[in-house]
Amino acid sequence: MNLKQLFIAVPAALLLVAAGAANAGQSVKKWGHGAYATVVLDVLELDEGHSVMWWRGEGVEVDDDPGAPTHLNTGDCVVVLETMPDETYSGSGFCTFTDRDGDKYFLKHWVGSDMEESRYEYIGGTGKWTGATGGGTYVLEELTDTLSAFRYKGVIELP
Repeated sequence: MNLKQLFIAVPAALLLVAAGAANAGQSVKKWGHGAYATVVLDVLELDEGHSVMWWRGEGVEVDDDPGAPTHLNTGDCVVVLETMPDETYSGSGFCTFTDRDGDKYFLKHWVGSDMEESRYEYIGGTGKWTGATGGGTYVLEELTDTLSAFRYKGVIELP
């Protein structure tokens, strides 16, 4: 490596290290909305009015702050939902979100007829989202048989 290459490589490497350090200990506030399209829906009828549904959907998050690192991230989610004869329900699932750099963060979520808002918790990630924790709440509204909209609020904590 010649001197010119060294003067270019060292500052570039320091910028990468500084960018990673800038994320360390950061809290990313998440407020926004999004939409999901159903990819797979399978229902298993257990008894009259008692069923288990397996749903998979793909969608996008649209943060209220267009400069947020989670703005326009795409999501791939699954949920297993049990519906009872008295029309109560409960379920849980997982999502993987991919940002514009290709880094991913993962979450687990819970839904239920006894909950005013559904809950989610971050359970890690890749790249800048490695070690992500935190969580929040969301409210989902079914628009059609295959399209849902949601509103979310929460925070991602980076180690």
